[in-house]
Amino acid sequence: MDINQRIKKIIDHFGFEQKDFAKKIGVTPSTISVTVNGLSPAGAKVILNILNEMPEISCEWLIRGNGEMLIKKNESNSNEAIDKEQLITYSQFEDLQNEIEKLKKDIGKLKKGN
Repeated sequence: MDINQRIKKIIDHFGFEQKDFAKKIGVTPSTISVTVNGLSPAGAKVILNILNEMPEISCEWLIRGNGEMLIKKNESNSNEAIDKEQLITYSQFEDLQNEIEKLKKDIGKLKKGN
């Protein structure tokens, strides 16, 4: 499952309409549409906004597909228990942003037939 499919899974899991999900995370409905339909890889803004607006979503799952979609709450504490393996450094995030941009360029070249 790629990141676009994971975003679709979030939308389905929470029962959002695409336009309502787009509004929740602060992007246009067309951005979500092209993302979930696989026409364009999810951009850094979409990813960051999902993680900022939906703290229950695991960053590691959303970006890499590892682990579970939802962060489990620690039963002995009302605060969310975040596994250190789910955290990424800013440098790792920048690397992922660069990879996303590269993939966007590659898709553009493929669409043009280069």
